[in-house]
Amino acid sequence: MQTAKVADCLKKLLGQVNVAVDGERIFIKPADAGEVLVVLQLAAKEKIAVEAPHYTIGKTLNHASGKRFVLSLERMNRVINFDRESFCVHVEPAATVGGIEELLAGENLIFPAKKCRNERWTIGENVAVCFAGGEPDFRCLNACLCGLEMVLFTGEAVTLGGSCVREVHNYDLSYLLSGYTGETAVITGIHLKIMPPETFHTVLLVLFNQFDDVLRSLSLLFAQLERCGEIVAVESGYFSLEENFFKRYLSPSGEKGVYVMFNIRGVSAAGVESIAQEIAAVCLANDAGEVLAAEAPQQREEILAGCGSLITDLRKQKNVYEKSGIEPLDLAAVARKLKHRDSIYRLKVVTRQNPLEGLKLFYLA
Repeated sequence: MQTAKVADCLKKLLGQVNVAVDGERIFIKPADAGEVLVVLQLAAKEKIAVEAPHYTIGKTLNHASGKRFVLSLERMNRVINFDRESFCVHVEPAATVGGIEELLAGENLIFPAKKCRNERWTIGENVAVCFAGGEPDFRCLNACLCGLEMVLFTGEAVTLGGSCVREVHNYDLSYLLSGYTGETAVITGIHLKIMPPETFHTVLLVLFNQFDDVLRSLSLLFAQLERCGEIVAVESGYFSLEENFFKRYLSPSGEKGVYVMFNIRGVSAAGVESIAQEIAAVCLANDAGEVLAAEAPQQREEILAGCGSLITDLRKQKNVYEKSGIEPLDLAAVARKLKHRDSIYRLKVVTRQNPLEGLKLFYLA
């Protein structure tokens, strides 16, 4: 189909003011995900190249010449839904960080993506940059991405996660996206977690001798764990990155064991300190060797980012399985089933990414 005919077709679908032609390039301003889907289906049918600057996930090609669609998503800037019960906000890609902050200003809620180190103007741009490299690189200090809506360049609409999903965000989404390796897509919707007001924050690092001590401690800390965000317990030496990373903070003598990270948040300094002391006391009473409270922002940031990268590494292990939604009181009983006859654990990591979900186990097949 000739460029003029394709443009006429698009003008009928999207409105004349939203389609412009410059040589073989057709500039398009879709209003919503449905219009993006129509455009990409037409492009796939007519074998026309597509560009969506700043809002594309996957491999992008620079088309120096030839017929192509150039999508501008500036009209897709709405907050689609704000769910106060699930603490989730569903937005279009061109919604601005400032716009969401303004929405939440009177709600006394925290928007984690406000501190995204990508520092892009819109939510979609920040998300796209996270997936720009070979491996996802999430630049928020707190896991907040829980769902993505996209249209593949093949013309297929895809939804991963969403506001109703409790345990899918950030690195879990990167795992789901691995099913579309090699595919290119335009972001059309984003689901983000928001947080209750939490002014004070500390990270507690603990070194245990063995996993049995960790499991016993976590089962005794069920009340305190409600005040923790992320929790990561990882066996020393299992990840090449992990050993050197944690040894910068614990066990300078090179002692082996199980490292546990508790990310503690609260509305008062006294409350956070109290919870940290309670967790430390239980851990020390259950044979923990060392405890460190990381309160400096830069140190906390590095620890949380390092723990996030451990989860990414796990996803690459073909012989690793996971079991989700485990309550702290049931943890030890579930984990006991993950022992070989020689009493060596197949269990390698215990984790949780927010207080709303149960614990998750990663173990060897």
